[in-house]
Amino acid sequence: MVRLLCLFALLLASPASAQTSRDYQTYFCAGWQTRVYIPEARDLADCVSPTHAIEIAPSGDFVNAIGRAVTYAASTGLKPGLILVCDSDQGNCRRYWSDAASIFQRVGVPATVWGCYPIDRALDACQRTEIGKD
Repeated sequence: MVRLLCLFALLLASPASAQTSRDYQTYFCAGWQTRVYIPEARDLADCVSPTHAIEIAPSGDFVNAIGRAVTYAASTGLKPGLILVCDSDQGNCRRYWSDAASIFQRVGVPATVWGCYPIDRALDACQRTEIGKD
């Protein structure tokens, strides 16, 4: 009986219940183009709005995500957008979001950083930080 309860607890905690990148594209890119191929980057932007080329990534991967967002933006002429989804404790996530915004600020690249939690179901629910002028 104890083994059965342990197995059940493991199943409930398994990553199978975690959101996928497609889920996040659905929640956060509503009304925009998703999975847009950027030839110069040889990669897919998670979403493209009329003003932003956007990368969605776990908060802890913000450094790599900044590079992708800047590459998409440079290739499209749009502003870089970064949607960072919390993948650890909330204190670390807020620090990652702030660090990402600071990097854009220090290098003088206008951008938008959204900090989101896995429970958020729309971009409006996320913390938005605008960096620089358009």
